[in-house]
Amino acid sequence: MRVHGRELDRAALAQLAGDLTTIGGVRSVVLDDGAERGIRALEFRTGSGLSFDVLVDRAMDTGPAEHAGRSFGWRSATGFRHPALHEYRDEDGLAWLPSFSGLVVTAGG
Repeated sequence: MRVHGRELDRAALAQLAGDLTTIGGVRSVVLDDGAERGIRALEFRTGSGLSFDVLVDRAMDTGPAEHAGRSFGWRSATGFRHPALHEYRDEDGLAWLPSFSGLVVTAGG
C-alpha cells in the first residue's frame, strides 16, 4: 500500500500504527446539527490523502470530499438538508432546490 508517498506492506503498516484505522478506513456516523440532523453518513479515509463522506440518506451522494487537505466539489451554503425536511408540494415542487448539494448531484459543479 502506498501511504504518504511510501510503499508499505501490512507488516510495515502494523509497525507504524497499532490500529490500522489510523491510516484509513470507513466509519459510520449520524450528522446532528441543524438541517443535516439525522442524516446517516459513511466517512471514508485513505492513506493516500483522499477522504470523503457518503450521505446514506441522500441517495448515497458524496458529501464533503478532499484530497491532501484540498476540498473539491460543490457544497451549498445551506449544507446537506435531511430529505424528510422537504415539502415536496411547496413552491410548485421546487422546494428542494435550496439544499441542492453533493458531489454526485451537482457533478462537482
